[in-house]
Amino acid sequence: GRHEDEFVHLDDVAALHASREQLARGAEHTAATFRFRCRDGSYSWTELRSRRVEGDGSWLVVSALRDVSEHQQLTMALKHEASTDPLTGVANRTVLMDRLRQGLRRMERGNGVLVVLYVDLDRFKVVNDSLGHRIGDAILLKMAERLLHHIRPSDTLARLGGDEFVIVAENMADEHAATELAKRIIEAGREPFQVGVEECVCALSVGVASTVASQRAAEDLLREADLALYRAKDRGRDRAEVFDEELQTKAVGRLVIERMLRRALD
Repeated sequence: GRHEDEFVHLDDVAALHASREQLARGAEHTAATFRFRCRDGSYSWTELRSRRVEGDGSWLVVSALRDVSEHQQLTMALKHEASTDPLTGVANRTVLMDRLRQGLRRMERGNGVLVVLYVDLDRFKVVNDSLGHRIGDAILLKMAERLLHHIRPSDTLARLGGDEFVIVAENMADEHAATELAKRIIEAGREPFQVGVEECVCALSVGVASTVASQRAAEDLLREADLALYRAKDRGRDRAEVFDEELQTKAVGRLVIERMLRRALD
């Protein structure tokens, strides 16, 4: 004598209602996947397939419900693997670029400054080679956890591979707020890591790029942060550098030289 909505997970009620509305509008078949509450209070993923049956001026619905928990869990696991870095569990490059493009589109509503921080562990190869990949992987995992602690829930942290991380922060107040975030990231890298009996420090270099223009290309913004990172490396590491016109001029100059070389080789 209770309505089925009472047994459906709150986040999935809308899917069930949409299925009903399709049948009410004359659809012959519908399918909906949602979490249904079991007797013990836990939820199982279920699939509801419904068919509209007409007769004698009225209609009724015939439905079949089946447990799809195993399939749903596998699907969710595959999606997770496709969107995260397998070592650290943070976002991968694909998700990073998608979030960056979404952030740029949201800039059309004038949401502050969008900031990209390109983060690299200084001399990580030395640590990896001397202490081994097991220790190196443990440090990368701890660094990811440390970086997550210093950013907002709305920000995105991604690992591009090796010892390179990227942070995308939307709706920052101004460029000063971006540099302050970079400073906090630098300070986080100066804290020693304790991995088993080993203690080591992996300082960070950070490149910062920002924009208030929604028409910017995500790839260009990431490249600018990368260029700023290389300047931080050139100037002694363990520091942050901001992309500016000087770096833009150098980048354009290198591009012209590369084109000239390609033409000469062709």
